[in-house]
Amino acid sequence: MNLKEKFVGLLLFISTALMTAILLPGSLVLAPVYAATNSVANVISNVQVGEACTISLPSNAIDFGTQYPGVDLAPTNAITDQNQGNIGAYLYVDAGNWIGAGTNTFYATNTVYGITSGSISNVVPFYLAAGSPTNTLVLLPAGTPGVAGSNTIYFGVNVPIGQPADTYTQNIIITNVC
Repeated sequence: MNLKEKFVGLLLFISTALMTAILLPGSLVLAPVYAATNSVANVISNVQVGEACTISLPSNAIDFGTQYPGVDLAPTNAITDQNQGNIGAYLYVDAGNWIGAGTNTFYATNTVYGITSGSISNVVPFYLAAGSPTNTLVLLPAGTPGVAGSNTIYFGVNVPIGQPADTYTQNIIITNVC
């Protein structure tokens, strides 16, 4: 074996050991050979999900239509409340007085609500009292992944005897309390 052959053999050995390609005039090209290895590491992540309840109400107004003094309108106008939170909530209501043109008004306590359509209550009528939110005892269940919990409350109005003809408006405030 001549010196050139020994030198090329030594280069082959070194290049194979180092996994690098060496190109010499008149010599072979060696492509590096890599062994596939996977590196795996676990990353631990944490998130703390707090307890929450939410409120989602339809944006439309309640239209009681034309009512007449001294005639009670049972609660039949439904409002469905949705809770997208992860704990249940109770539905509270409050309202302002009914306001008409000029000085025509009547009290918020003439607005009634019920937990079923057409029924004010099983035992005691529930009335709204302006300025003091009332727990309706309507429970909004917690949502489940992808589905909001919901429940419905029904509103009606009792126009007082002798109330002047007019168009009246009222703000009803609905609050979900966790």
